[in-house]
Amino acid sequence: MAVDERFRRKGIGEAICFASFKKAKALGAAEVILYSNTLNAGAIKLYEKVGFRHIPVESGTYQRANVKMTIDIEAAIKAARRYDRYTEINGIKIIRADITNAASVATIGKKSFRRAFEHLFTCREDLTEYLEFTYDPVKLAKSIRKENNIYLLAFMEGRPVGFAKLKKHSLNDLITSPAQMEMQKIYVLAEYQGRGVGSALMNEVNALAREEGPDSIWLDTYISNETAIRFYESRGFKKIGRYYFTIGSQTFEYYVMELRITETASLYGGKNILPKAS
Repeated sequence: MAVDERFRRKGIGEAICFASFKKAKALGAAEVILYSNTLNAGAIKLYEKVGFRHIPVESGTYQRANVKMTIDIEAAIKAARRYDRYTEINGIKIIRADITNAASVATIGKKSFRRAFEHLFTCREDLTEYLEFTYDPVKLAKSIRKENNIYLLAFMEGRPVGFAKLKKHSLNDLITSPAQMEMQKIYVLAEYQGRGVGSALMNEVNALAREEGPDSIWLDTYISNETAIRFYESRGFKKIGRYYFTIGSQTFEYYVMELRITETASLYGGKNILPKAS
């Protein structure tokens, strides 16, 4: 497998892998294997990303190979189906972000938070320090690597324009079930609001929640952000309590909202103005 250097890092390699999985399944294969070399670090990273795992290399098969990898066909097809969801729909493409996307997530987060909440800060230094700390690309890259974190990144017109962050197994004391998932952040750049980006992200949040199997998704949103509250309510979230969050010298009040997965089939429609401040 090879991709022209001019077109790498555009998802082409992943698309080829997933198409190969489907073809292998159709041909009756139980697994897919490959051989490579540690000199091809970028290729190995790609194979790991799509689900291949390392196994011992037997001697005498390929002289240049010192890496052997395999993927069970059922796991491969599951990965391919997930990729199908992330292909472009109505001009919007959503991917599961990795560390290479940390800078894009940081830019969207800073711009969106500042636009939504700057007017609430009496001390500008508090806002600046919060943004520099929260949206430091190095810090975000570490967060993206964590097993329980899921970052979804939305593209439109070839540009990263929105993201959502989910945290698996994040518990809120206001919810009795131990099977919970938190939607910690969801943002869309101002110039792309109202174009379906927020809805696309929320639909993907819903799909992922059904894969992961929590009973509830919860979030908190600023108590006076009526647009965001209406947005979440239109998707089945309900207010269940309040929460206080301190940034520097200021304390802000939020609603805690819950979506019970068992009661709601999907999260569709509505406007896409989605500020979030945690």
